Amino acid sequence: MSSLLTRRSLIESSVAASVGTFWTHLAPGCRANKTDFDQAPAGSFNVKEFGAKGDGSTDDARSFRAAIAAASRVNGVVTVPASATKYILGSSIALAPNTTIQGAGGQNPTLRLGGAAEAMFSFVGTNEAEGTNVTLAHLALESGSRGNGVAVRVRNFSGLFLRHVNINHFNVALWADWGIGVHLYGCSFVLNKRGLQVGGAGGLGGIRRGRWHADPFMDTVLVDDCAFAQNELDINDMGSTRALGGMVIRGCSFYEDYTNPVSGKSLYVRLANRKGVTVYGNWFEGGQPSRTFVYLGDHDDDGNTTGMCYGAAIFGNDFLQTGLTGTVGIDIVRCESATVFANCLEFAPGNSPVRLADTVGRSTVGQNSYVTYPDRAEYTNPIGGTPGKHQILDPRLQARLGNELQVGGRVASGVATLPYGVRISTDAAAANYFTIAVTDQKPFTIQDPSKPAPGQQIIYDIRNNSGGAMGDITWGPAFQLAGRFNTPASQKRRTISFYYDGAAWIEIARATSDI
Repeated sequence: MSSLLTRRSLIESSVAASVGTFWTHLAPGCRANKTDFDQAPAGSFNVKEFGAKGDGSTDDARSFRAAIAAASRVNGVVTVPASATKYILGSSIALAPNTTIQGAGGQNPTLRLGGAAEAMFSFVGTNEAEGTNVTLAHLALESGSRGNGVAVRVRNFSGLFLRHVNINHFNVALWADWGIGVHLYGCSFVLNKRGLQVGGAGGLGGIRRGRWHADPFMDTVLVDDCAFAQNELDINDMGSTRALGGMVIRGCSFYEDYTNPVSGKSLYVRLANRKGVTVYGNWFEGGQPSRTFVYLGDHDDDGNTTGMCYGAAIFGNDFLQTGLTGTVGIDIVRCESATVFANCLEFAPGNSPVRLADTVGRSTVGQNSYVTYPDRAEYTNPIGGTPGKHQILDPRLQARLGNELQVGGRVASGVATLPYGVRISTDAAAANYFTIAVTDQKPFTIQDPSKPAPGQQIIYDIRNNSGGAMGDITWGPAFQLAGRFNTPASQKRRTISFYYDGAAWIEIARATSDI
């Protein structure tokens, strides 16, 4: 626990620091590559040379716009010198393609949103996935009042890069939709209502194939080595009516203070209608009840129905939750083929480190470490929900293999109901246990099974639902019975088993009386 306590103290001090200066401890990547910014690059435009004061009271928005306009003509860099006070931006600043805005000398000068502006930085392209290639680096962005405005809002774009940017106190820190490529590295999101938000239901505004649409999407999102703390919702993938492609969350930390819970918080990461999700090497920690770390499903945070998720790998993460009731680590609500493995999930007793609420998604959970808080080996009933349709692969838990086991593309263990008729067909590759419900008193034929495999065994379960004596059964020529098969009496059943030797189905067992 000592390492956890050390990390916790670092985060708590960082949260406090973000209110005054900025985040310095939690994300080691924020201090990496500092030498890249020690000198102003060629094509650099200093905002102070365009009149910016950075005195905490003057509106510097016009100066920032002028510097960005100059940099845009040469694909240049806008530099923001360090300042003991803050740069005030009283109105929204439009980002220009192929430009960089960065703190000078590797510093993180603070830019504060003032006035009634809805967004600090924005970009709205006029073409589908319009080339943007904008970088924000070594900056601290904060709202003038907690829960107000959006720090960065982009739409109809391609290529947004944030490196070592601290964003705090906004309604939404970063909101991107109708775009391709959001790349975050070494950033911190603190005390926002929502941290990273992608996609989302809204009015017309997105462009696809030259037409306006109201179905936002956001493809290719990479969140790397970032820190999230004290946000109401850390990552909000809002989805759309079409599934979205590609999200990677790796090497990040997610934290809620033990003694200062966030009002309205129930989730850390919500992913909806996403194709291709990878969540690995992250650390999640909290101590409040009724919290879920990761949600995969088909509803956004505003309650709107989206599509389901498709394909997710959640592995190598550390989940620590000491909340006593209603806590969930990984909640698979609606996802086709999620895989959860090699995670450490340490929870207070009686909660759900993993919950499989999806009844049709066919997900796999295997070889995770389930720990009872604090640091006690094993966990009673770590997997909640309805796991019957999923695979549970863990030698310490009862194995579940969905409703069938396949080997080499054939069902080795499964039940199939055969349609009753004058001639009954059997697909030997579809199951190994076949039921036949006889509904009249007419004779019928059980034909030779198709797709047989040498060594295969099958069972017929013949049930008499005719209300009287069944008609005679004629067996296909490949069946070799030990003698006449006696049909069951009304409302009874009998079974018979066969082994396929490569040429014929040989009887190996039968029920000697009605069941």
